[in-house]
Amino acid sequence: MSTITRVITAFPENLYRTIRPGAQALCDGFVYLINPSYPSFQDIDIAAEKNAAKIYGNGDTELKLVDDPFQATKTQKIEKLGTLHIGVYPEALECYQKGLQLLEGIVLQNTSAFFEKGLEDIEKVFFFSHHQMLSYDTDCNPGKIRDKRAKVSSKKKSNEFYPDPEELPQKVAEICKTIQELGSKVLSKQIGAIDAAAKMHQKIVEVQPVNRGNGRLARAWMNVMLQIGGVKAIPFTSRGRYLKAVEGGVGKLKKLIQEMSSKTDIDKKPINDLQYL
Repeated sequence: MSTITRVITAFPENLYRTIRPGAQALCDGFVYLINPSYPSFQDIDIAAEKNAAKIYGNGDTELKLVDDPFQATKTQKIEKLGTLHIGVYPEALECYQKGLQLLEGIVLQNTSAFFEKGLEDIEKVFFFSHHQMLSYDTDCNPGKIRDKRAKVSSKKKSNEFYPDPEELPQKVAEICKTIQELGSKVLSKQIGAIDAAAKMHQKIVEVQPVNRGNGRLARAWMNVMLQIGGVKAIPFTSRGRYLKAVEGGVGKLKKLIQEMSSKTDIDKKPINDLQYL
């Protein structure tokens, strides 16, 4: 009997729209919150269709587009729904999809060959995946190593910084070594997919190798580790819980990934239980 894991070679379609934890974007860039009551991709799709009907039913209302919804302090209020709506540029969604498709083609659909590559080749794929995801934002130097100091955003570590730019070449080499080692061990079942996914995610966010999109990059490679281990990629339905788990370290994040990956279809709740951004 083979000890090689059966790889899931394509990401779930909805992952293409789950750029940020707790939120998902429709094809035109409008964003809505993922209520934790809708943890599965199928449930999210059902919610999206009904929410879209509500949103588009207000044809006289224009939604304000902002580049980063979680950094926006004011958005247009839609009185008819009594709530706030914000969005992302459709280009951001398109680029994110290209990044995930790159990982599907190079990694998920060619796993044995990929994890046998040298570290230089893995590093090229690592940065190219970032370039594809962030190519709409040229100001952040997509696909390039971080060239500025980055302060830790956690309140508990508010006076600390991530590794300085001059340290990053070595840190990135360590990330790529981690990709190679974890991927090979998941494929040969020497380590579980969820364990590897949590470690992979934390390795990237602790270094912050790029100027922008580190979380996006970390979650993408986290989901690579899940799928090469036969576990479907997951959305994080609560941004707060995700950030708390990340701050808590590998063990906390592993627990949250385990919880989210164990979710199955649930009884449908009334669609007005969803809250909009």
